[in-house]
Amino acid sequence: MVCINMSRHNIYDFLKRFECVPVRDANQFYLGFIHETNYLTCEASWLTLRQQRSWAQGKVTELVAFINDNGVLTSSILSYNGLDPELNSNI
Repeated sequence: MVCINMSRHNIYDFLKRFECVPVRDANQFYLGFIHETNYLTCEASWLTLRQQRSWAQGKVTELVAFINDNGVLTSSILSYNGLDPELNSNI
């Protein structure tokens, strides 16, 4: 099973660094996660709904890879920046 606490800690560390960038509005940020374990596709995002709708909105894209509920290695793009919406996996 994935260590959720460790991954959540990484998100909070990213957020601290993100808040220190003086010109956040002029930059795009990418979070990448590779999970070598099975978990539900509906749990692909490591950002909470609140994070997706607040500080990540318009600035962040998640790149995730994991073994889905059917045992297949899956990669997804979860974009909160509104760029290239046709590439977004919409998980």
